Amino acid sequence: MAEKLRLIAEQPGTAMLELELNHRDGRAVPYQLSVVNLLDDPVVAGLVISAHDISARRELEHRLEHLASHDPLTGLANRTRLLEHLEATRARLGLDPARLTVLFIDLDRFKAVNDLYGHEVGDRMLVNVARRLGHAVRPSDFIARFGGDEFVVVCDDLDPDAASAVAARLETILGDPVKLDGVTLQVFASVGAVSGAASANAEALLAEADAAMYVAKSRRRGEDRPRPMPVAERRELAEALRVALDEDPAAAGLCLHCQPTVDLPDATPYGAEALIRWNHPTLELLAPARFLPVAEDAGLSSRLGAWVLGEALQTLHDWDEAGITVALLAVNLAPAQLVDPELPDLVTDLLAKYAIEPRSAVPRDDGVGDARSRGSGDNVDRWFATALAEGAWCRTRDRRLRHRLLEPRSRARPPLRRAEDRPLLRRRDRR
Repeated sequence: MAEKLRLIAEQPGTAMLELELNHRDGRAVPYQLSVVNLLDDPVVAGLVISAHDISARRELEHRLEHLASHDPLTGLANRTRLLEHLEATRARLGLDPARLTVLFIDLDRFKAVNDLYGHEVGDRMLVNVARRLGHAVRPSDFIARFGGDEFVVVCDDLDPDAASAVAARLETILGDPVKLDGVTLQVFASVGAVSGAASANAEALLAEADAAMYVAKSRRRGEDRPRPMPVAERRELAEALRVALDEDPAAAGLCLHCQPTVDLPDATPYGAEALIRWNHPTLELLAPARFLPVAEDAGLSSRLGAWVLGEALQTLHDWDEAGITVALLAVNLAPAQLVDPELPDLVTDLLAKYAIEPRSAVPRDDGVGDARSRGSGDNVDRWFATALAEGAWCRTRDRRLRHRLLEPRSRARPPLRRAEDRPLLRRRDRR
């Protein structure tokens, strides 16, 4: 301090200093000093020092810094602090990011608890989960609340087998019942684990961990959900698909393969199904299961479905011009397109463009009722079980165009629930 005062004495004016002084009880107390140089004043001829205790201000600053990087409910690190920690850890590990493991945790049934017992109980449940996580991992591990009912644990020096074991242990510990306000409550956890080598940055690594969590959630529910492609690849594929739809889909490699549909008893062909494929310039021929989920996540399902519908009707028109009679051409539409309010206009315009006469009425409960009044020939099938050969199935021989709502193979389909659906199943069994 003496050196600072000497420097102040060499210059006129006022200077501000902050330093800690020892209280008589031994505590270090922060003070702000205002030093006025009055050495040239003949009356004062010295330095005038005013000291102010800034303990309250320092405490407020520390609280604000903590709130900026921590969740106020659980006291855990928040998403901002998590990203900082991940980047710092990756930089520290350098060329060996595989030593880093990220566990992404999502609570199942938490919303039910929150809705039934109220937000206060839900908040206490989250605090309880945070405390159990703290007891379940090593002191060196980093825990954060990602948001809502999602948590993230960052671990160093875990091999894949150890990471899987930690994920399984956390699912077991967080699934234990807990008693709050005399009520026994239970939530379940789905935990996805990924290695630090899975992505090039913290954001992408968290996205990979999130995807792994959804695979774990499906597995816990008894569903067979394949692990999605890496996030970076999905983003590249989505951007390539967006560019293809903006410019020239056919030139970008999008195409339809028409698969014949036959009656099994006599092997008589009675129609065809238009199936989309993508001759990607670098990934070769892509099946729908590879890029349709990406189109759905990127919000491109309706645009892609519109292109498929137009291509299918163009094909049907070309067949008619060539004298080829096809009683039925099936086209698969995504669920997002079925609820698109522009679908009726699209169908009407395309039917008129290719001079195809609609011959069927839209069934009830189809979600596109506006097309019914226009005489459109669409038919949107109901949901069917997996056993019905690729999903929804309905047959009408004199139909020119049939839309079928298909779920991707990797997703479970609800069973037949309505009495009016069962005759279709019986009719198909008799074919």
